[in-house]
Amino acid sequence: MAISQTSGPTLHQPTIGTTGPKSTGPSLGTGQWGGSGVKVVAFKPSTPPKPTTVDRSPKPLPGRNVEPRTPDYRLTRAAERAPGVETSATLKGRAGDPKADKSFGIFGVHKMSTGYKDMLAKMDDVHKFLSDDAHEMSMPPHYRSPMKSYTDSGRLHELENTLDFAMASANKYMKGRSHSHKTEIGEVREQIKAEQKLVESLLSQMKKGGTFPPDRSLSEIMDFARLGFTLDNMHDLHGLTPAQARHIVENNLLDRNLTPTQLHDYGKAGFTRGEAILLEKSGIGIEGGLLYRKMDIPIRPDTIVTSFDETTRTSGMTKLGSGAFNTVYSVDYDSGGGDYHAVYKPLSPPDLTRTTKVEKGWVAARTGIDPYNPQIALRNVATCSVAKKLGFDVVPHTEIGIRGLSSGGGELGIVMSRAPGNPAAKTDPALFERGDVRREIVKLQLLDHLVGQGDRHGNNYFIAIDKNGQAVVTGIDNDQCLGKDLHDPNGIAQGTSPLDKGFRGRKMPPIIDTDMASMIRGMTDTDLADCLKGLKPEEIRAAKDRLVGLKVHVSDLQMKNRIIKPEQWGQDWVGAEFRNENSYVGRDYERALQRTNQII
Repeated sequence: MAISQTSGPTLHQPTIGTTGPKSTGPSLGTGQWGGSGVKVVAFKPSTPPKPTTVDRSPKPLPGRNVEPRTPDYRLTRAAERAPGVETSATLKGRAGDPKADKSFGIFGVHKMSTGYKDMLAKMDDVHKFLSDDAHEMSMPPHYRSPMKSYTDSGRLHELENTLDFAMASANKYMKGRSHSHKTEIGEVREQIKAEQKLVESLLSQMKKGGTFPPDRSLSEIMDFARLGFTLDNMHDLHGLTPAQARHIVENNLLDRNLTPTQLHDYGKAGFTRGEAILLEKSGIGIEGGLLYRKMDIPIRPDTIVTSFDETTRTSGMTKLGSGAFNTVYSVDYDSGGGDYHAVYKPLSPPDLTRTTKVEKGWVAARTGIDPYNPQIALRNVATCSVAKKLGFDVVPHTEIGIRGLSSGGGELGIVMSRAPGNPAAKTDPALFERGDVRREIVKLQLLDHLVGQGDRHGNNYFIAIDKNGQAVVTGIDNDQCLGKDLHDPNGIAQGTSPLDKGFRGRKMPPIIDTDMASMIRGMTDTDLADCLKGLKPEEIRAAKDRLVGLKVHVSDLQMKNRIIKPEQWGQDWVGAEFRNENSYVGRDYERALQRTNQII
């Protein structure tokens, strides 16, 4: 039976599932309900509409506008505070470490913080599963597991089970009477709930014929889902991170300013609709896009020319100097708030015939960087991105710029903020005794271990004291990093054998501070991979291995009580720990003393 209203105030009927049209069958009776007159009629079942998502190949991006569904705020509000379920390291940073178990010798051990420890373990399980899945999907298809659990639906169900266990642990903790971290665990529980809802939504789409886009990890798929993209949308977003995809979608409004003729011309030149939007918004057009093709640089929001071109340049280009392999120029740009003092480094095109080496550095060759197509721009941009993710302001802001396009020809280059101060090789020894200088140099060293920068020497990082009296350390020349063959973060250290004598780095530092430890522990494989988009899968895998090595080093320092507070860097005993073989601080302080004849 069905009930329809005949009189009285409007009744608001909830929509449950798929509903058919209002019943028009014969009336079986009338009466009153909630102060309103109603009649009861025979129920006529309706057939739900067929799902719009079917098992088919999705229409490519040039042929359709990608539109995200509006995310349900209730499903994503927790994800806005943290990207999915936060890491156990992040939770410990907010709530503190669990209490250590108490040993009573032969009488046994009294377990402490069992609920909190179980919660931390379940959070680790979630991230380990996603990390393992990302590793599996980064391998060529014929190397992947043939197990049923690695089907698309199987992977989702495994994640669902892992989240269920985490939710059970959170619920159990919240029911405890004496637990002291309920506020923090309650927030984690909301994050888990949001993830569970997203998994349910994805499984529902798959039941209606939706499929995973090829080679996407579950982490990436969940990131897209949090932003409101459906599985169908994701197929059209190949090569883009979720944030980049959102950028593309938001700028689809620019289509209204692109005439059919313009779109046709871009398509004829080999550019997708998304690339056309970025090229048009940038102002470099098809001609600039062809320079990207020539340089084999992907056209994405993080690589497109935005601020540095002929229209914003306010000075000539003055030759600043030549390194071992590159010439760089000093140049000023209008930043909208005054002149932006920068360095411009022209990019050399790759040799696709593989006869002439473009990158000739020893470190690049030793670490597995393709000498014929070294992708220097992507390595510099990626290094800047990793530094920002860690919160280490120790490399120049880096973007891709262009010059000469208006006069024909044109050239792409790397534009970097100019490093203040003097090279470490020319710095007064007294500066190395300052705590803030030591701290910033160690940040640079940790970054180098993570990105595999094995060419760091005293002439390619600068030290300055700003107008506020604070230390500023800036590492330049980040071309020879992120090679595929360097898996050990200590691999950048200079040795004496033919295999390592060309490296300029040092072993991992003997001391770090609590802030550094927190940032390294908090960086996930997914975080790192997002910073390295555009690099080869094997280069990203090597970086993930180095991240593991860094985290092991942090744990080792914790056991040795060598993680200090940020305000302790200036203490004498801290300075005594830094030596030539284990740090840039020790190496360059010793050389500064030798240079000024203070030691022999």
